Amino acid sequence: MTFSTSRLAFDDCYRLFDQALASAKGIKFRVKNKRQAYHYRNRLNHARRLDRRDNADTFTDPNHPMHGRSTYDGLTVMIQFEGVWWLMIEKVEAREFTIEPITGEETNDEQELHNGGAREATREETPRAEPPPPAPTPSLRRL
Repeated sequence: MTFSTSRLAFDDCYRLFDQALASAKGIKFRVKNKRQAYHYRNRLNHARRLDRRDNADTFTDPNHPMHGRSTYDGLTVMIQFEGVWWLMIEKVEAREFTIEPITGEETNDEQELHNGGAREATREETPRAEPPPPAPTPSLRRL
């Protein structure tokens, strides 16, 4: 599916982005289902892309801090399911982390995830047989 290239088609997205910027950490809003959550996230990201494009046209100097950038680049759009579907627009600057130095004594006791699960299915490789030689082509005779 393609989206419109007009900013006017995304007025709702820009209002949500502006509310997220005005809040301390961001906002979240409920959506009906997973499909709507993915659709709305795509609309929000496309609106941000249009804002970057418009800013590149407005601020033609490539050294200008807003050339090709959006005031909404400091926001992240995420989908969350907690019994109901939520779309969250979070300020990147509001994220909090517990940061610890690497000591070199860390171990990774957790299994790595492969193919979306904790255990990878065993896969037995069998050597491939040599392909049979090509069948001889019948000679063409002139009659």
